[in-house]
Amino acid sequence: MLITHAFFENMKKNTDIRATLRFLLMVSPILFLLLVACKGRQEHMRERLQYVSACNRADTVFTQRWLPTVDSLVSYFAHHGSANDRMMAHYVAGRVHHDMGEAPQALDCYQRAAEQADTTRADCDYYTLTALYGQMATLFHIQYLPSDEMQALLQSEYYARKDHDTLAAVIAYDLRSRPYYLRNDTDSVLAIEQRARELYLKYGYKEKAARSLPYTISILLDRHLYHEADSCMQIYEQESGLFNERGEIESGREVYYYDKGRYLLAVHQGDSALKYFRMMLGTGNDEAAYKGLLMTFEKAHIPDSISKYANLFATANDASYAETEQALVHQTAAMYDYSRQQQIAEKKSSDLKRLKLLFFIAIAIFIIVVLGVTIILLKKKLKAEERVGFLGHKYAAQLFELARNKSEKDFIEQHYKEILTEKESCETILREKIRKYEAANDHLNKDYATSVLEMKRLQTEMSQIKKEFYLASEDKSKLIDDLREKLRKQSETIEKSMVEDKLLSFFDSDEYKVFDRCRRYTKNYTPPTLEDWEKLLKLFKKHFTRYYLFLIQEETLTENQLRLCVLLRLNFTESEIMLIMELGRKQAVTKMKSQVNEKLFKCPGARSLKTNLKAQY
Repeated sequence: MLITHAFFENMKKNTDIRATLRFLLMVSPILFLLLVACKGRQEHMRERLQYVSACNRADTVFTQRWLPTVDSLVSYFAHHGSANDRMMAHYVAGRVHHDMGEAPQALDCYQRAAEQADTTRADCDYYTLTALYGQMATLFHIQYLPSDEMQALLQSEYYARKDHDTLAAVIAYDLRSRPYYLRNDTDSVLAIEQRARELYLKYGYKEKAARSLPYTISILLDRHLYHEADSCMQIYEQESGLFNERGEIESGREVYYYDKGRYLLAVHQGDSALKYFRMMLGTGNDEAAYKGLLMTFEKAHIPDSISKYANLFATANDASYAETEQALVHQTAAMYDYSRQQQIAEKKSSDLKRLKLLFFIAIAIFIIVVLGVTIILLKKKLKAEERVGFLGHKYAAQLFELARNKSEKDFIEQHYKEILTEKESCETILREKIRKYEAANDHLNKDYATSVLEMKRLQTEMSQIKKEFYLASEDKSKLIDDLREKLRKQSETIEKSMVEDKLLSFFDSDEYKVFDRCRRYTKNYTPPTLEDWEKLLKLFKKHFTRYYLFLIQEETLTENQLRLCVLLRLNFTESEIMLIMELGRKQAVTKMKSQVNEKLFKCPGARSLKTNLKAQY
């Protein structure tokens, strides 16, 4: 903005275009560097966003040190990049808060990310939208919000199908069993898991089909359907890929041993059940382990062990309840802190908006004042200029009148000089004509004597005109024009006479008679030879010089086209030209005439050629 303002100020102060160009050359490197810097920052921020996104896909556990990075990404892409970039920035910020245990902040980031998505565009990142709603569903499940969890899973499945990701869509569908389980809607859980297993098997995901069975096993055991539960446990243990060679489940899934022990206890295998219940101890499932051991010893009627594990179960149950209460308190406190921070942020944002409004009002008032002062000063300046212009108007008019008079004087002098120059030119032309006529007299017969006498008479008239010219100085230009007209008419008369004499001598020549024979002997006519043509053209050039020079000046005509133009000047018809030039048919003559007309006069067709050539006689 500062550079643009400086540019316009420079344009106002420097009317010289060279100064403006120098200014542009001076600021152009700065503009270029700014553009390069902006481009470099954009690429750098995009690379950082891609790096954080890649870490998220690699299941990186984010810590507090990632907060400045994701906050800077959210701030930058709020005003730069595409809708997908803004969505990804908010999503990775939510993942960082999620891993830090800040559920309210994570949910807020996920909601903001979903708001940034532009699902109307063909390049919308449906993959990220699917993962985003999946993460929201997980948070809602932890917070015991089954309705919100169900809505998030429906959105996740919808966008997975939009992305043509069949596996992600089936997983989202399978996870619908969790909110139904929280609601204790066991029929819906069984129906969903049955359908999910069918979809997994349909698309070739055998392991995932087996891993979807835990809820089904637990519900079947609760309903005392031990045979069906055993079938499901066999599939789960053999096809899920979660068990090692010793039959031990992978760490973190030991809660399955509780259902396994319940089944063994129901089929009267108390020792085996006892083994599985004890395998749960120390894995974070002590409450379920003590409950299983209590059930085992109750069935075996061992009072001491019943009393022992009843107390242990009660203690574990109290601890679990206290932990749950603590988690709820922590969650409530986090929600309160987040709401309070939101209120503080909103108050600060409101204060900032108010300050911005006051700042813009102050700027507007300042601009109005500056404009008012500028308008007043301009009015005063215009009044002063009007007074100065009024005082100098009369002086300017006098100067203009003097300049006009001087211009008229110069014009008159220049016109007089032109008249004198024209007079000298006429005299020169007249002398040249006389010289030509005298030279022509040596080649003419006795009829030219009349022309010589006429020229002498013209010389006498010229002498008389000269005297009249100097006596009548007020009408010199008119006398010169009359003289030129009279000379032109006399010259045309003399030239016409000379041309007629020349034509008579030409048409009486032997060279012409060779060609003229075609008019009398059409049947036994012998075309002229090359030597005859050379003689005719040599004589034609001498008698029709101007016409001949016109034909050869552009050097565009072929030899036959030149001969055609010569024969047309000698008034031969197309049939006669066909015989003389041995063309075979009249169409060939017409075609050649059309070509000559196009070359010499840029006119199409053959009809206007003779008329155009007559203008050159």
